[in-house]
Amino acid sequence: MESFNSSDPCIICNKPDALRCSRCQGASYCSVSCQRADYPIHKLLCATFSGFDITARPTKEHVRAILFPADQKNPKLVWLQCKWEDSWGMRWQYRDAKPFLGDSVESTLIQYNPVLKRILSDTVSVVWRETFLRDGSLPNCSVAVITSTTSEPSHNWCGPIIAYGHVGPSSNPVRCRDIDMNDLRHVADYFISYGTSLASYPLTETQPAPTKIKGVRINCLGDQAMLNKPQFEEIELSLTNSIFTDHSTSDIAQLIGLPIFTQRCVPHSSWVSESDMYENRNATFLHLCCDPKVEFDPFGEALSWGQASLPGLTRLEASLWYARTRSRYRHGM
Repeated sequence: MESFNSSDPCIICNKPDALRCSRCQGASYCSVSCQRADYPIHKLLCATFSGFDITARPTKEHVRAILFPADQKNPKLVWLQCKWEDSWGMRWQYRDAKPFLGDSVESTLIQYNPVLKRILSDTVSVVWRETFLRDGSLPNCSVAVITSTTSEPSHNWCGPIIAYGHVGPSSNPVRCRDIDMNDLRHVADYFISYGTSLASYPLTETQPAPTKIKGVRINCLGDQAMLNKPQFEEIELSLTNSIFTDHSTSDIAQLIGLPIFTQRCVPHSSWVSESDMYENRNATFLHLCCDPKVEFDPFGEALSWGQASLPGLTRLEASLWYARTRSRYRHGM
């Protein structure tokens, strides 16, 4: 090992002042034993990572991502385009995985590593073919190499899979980022622990369990029709979730003694261009103004009695009502 940054924590045990891998400079270890523990996974991408030309980025919207090919034993680095989207007063980056996975995809966010028992400071997305069970997708050889590093029985992953990074721990990430070698460890542990007992291993006294809070997601028409989501969906939110620092509130909920935070979610790519799919009457009713003293301000954010008022939306008259009745929210209680 060779140190180029002595402030990085060890990827295995999280001890500070670890030394970076002398080859790829992408992962840090506090000891030879920790480096050996990570080696079966790290070696799969170390040489590729060290030789990847970061200056060859196609555009500012492209980020470095990891592709897990179905027909190859090693993962590879690729450029993934993450276009900036603007809709209903929100702006975020959304990945275009079609060149690698096809049209229909599903994804999950990794914000906690159940093997290392660690909350992550940044988020990683894993994306796969939604139809892999019925489209003839072959078992994924590169993921099988990863899951073979443990004696635990593993899930049979099929079809190509891609992973990329987000900045911060939000459940509604805004900005994408280049994936790194630390992320490879977290993605590998996601594959390894999926559907196994590893995710429920007891924690040590120095590694407290992550604190979560129950919430309810009110799904809009698009999520119900296109993603087969229920109207109301129980969720769990980490206390690091952005809803606790950036949220709206509900007058009705406060009046009945049930104060809640609310936050809009990013529209899903399957219906983002369909205006009718944004309809969410329950969320709209939850945000009706209940203060008879509030005066209508067409150029501000305050609406009069009986109208939905949400910070950040300043459409006028009919356009204002149209936008707000086609919003969706994540609710934490």
